[in-house]
Amino acid sequence: MSSFLMTKLCKNADVGKWTNSINSYHEYGIFSFDVILIPVCDELHWMLFAISTKTSNVQFYCSLGKKASETHQNHLRKWLTSEADKHTGGKGNICKEWTFLNTVCAKQGNMYDFPTRRSFAYCF
Repeated sequence: MSSFLMTKLCKNADVGKWTNSINSYHEYGIFSFDVILIPVCDELHWMLFAISTKTSNVQFYCSLGKKASETHQNHLRKWLTSEADKHTGGKGNICKEWTFLNTVCAKQGNMYDFPTRRSFAYCF
């Protein structure tokens, strides 16, 4: 997914053209994948949402220990429900209830240091 996905979702912009190419190759669109990674940039800091389509969990990773904002959660929930409706007509077995988890991962000491690759690998 594009790193601008969350930006577009927060502006209520149509992101359908980004998923149309996936939909044309996979019967269940984005839900054909086990995990969907969505990077989010908040000012100069990058965070990550990891959507597990198998467990219906959305994990949020932030090396500064921030929690996922309600705004981001609501926009992701709305987008996932909309994508599920595209593939099921609102009646299928694709989950529409998502659990958002703030996942503990390696913390960086300040805004300027970057955790090592090993620390980020530990998160997953």
